[in-house]
Amino acid sequence: MLDLLVGDSEGNISLFINTGTPTEAVLKSEGMLEAKGRELDVGLYAAPEVVDWNADGKKDLIVGSETGVLYLFLNVDTNDHPVFNSQTMVYLGNYLIRHPLASPVVSDLNGDGMGDLLIGDITGQVYYYRNVGTESTPEFTESVRLQTVSGELKIDTRTRFDISDWDNDGDQDLIVNNVSAYVCLYLNTTISSDCTERHVPSTAYILYPNFPNPFNGRTDIRYELANLCRVRLAIYDTWGRLVRSLVDGLQPAGFHHVSWNGDDDAGRKVSSGLYIYRLKADHSIQAKKMIYQK
Repeated sequence: MLDLLVGDSEGNISLFINTGTPTEAVLKSEGMLEAKGRELDVGLYAAPEVVDWNADGKKDLIVGSETGVLYLFLNVDTNDHPVFNSQTMVYLGNYLIRHPLASPVVSDLNGDGMGDLLIGDITGQVYYYRNVGTESTPEFTESVRLQTVSGELKIDTRTRFDISDWDNDGDQDLIVNNVSAYVCLYLNTTISSDCTERHVPSTAYILYPNFPNPFNGRTDIRYELANLCRVRLAIYDTWGRLVRSLVDGLQPAGFHHVSWNGDDDAGRKVSSGLYIYRLKADHSIQAKKMIYQK
């Protein structure tokens, strides 16, 4: 029978065991999961996924977090009694894989028999990392954004999703929801992972890292446009809520510079913490994170 894992805003994960039946679940709380003999903690906003990461037949755990880091906990005991004694992070080569408010799923999306990595994040997109290593030692290519036949797959903000054969046709479909409580279904006839748009700045525009970061007074946000286009630059909190709209209108090609002093749209100082600044130019979107410290 299937049990339930729930990640919370404090970075912990609760386990609920199904003591009922497969069709009529009765959930019993078993408390918080532990790692290294203490409560498992990934900082804030844990997003857990149960996987067999190293193909040893045991249930491991990959967990997304507010900072975008993916934490990996390998099971050193049995499936009936999982024990997590190690905590590592997931890398692309020598670089940490990071997506703000990461929601990871491991699935063989391209049908080659190896688990690929898919990540939803605060921008509302789903990123696909193809496994080019082995089943026991995954290694990943640079990410691409999932697309449909009509364009980029984009679901507002804070994407959470699951992979399932929804229509029982033998291939994997995509079920996506977000902070606005919408649930969207993408059947495998429309999803494409063979896209060419990489998770790097677009040729149409470039969004640069803000400076300074972290900041406690003012930070500068710079971006470059290749041509005249409609631009929207806004600040969001980690729940995907709009904090401050900085730019909304047509802008010419060239370099642009905007400052933010930590005020919201009502002129109030925001709380210290992580914020996301997101630039939309025509139909393309990029987002980066920054830390405000009072």
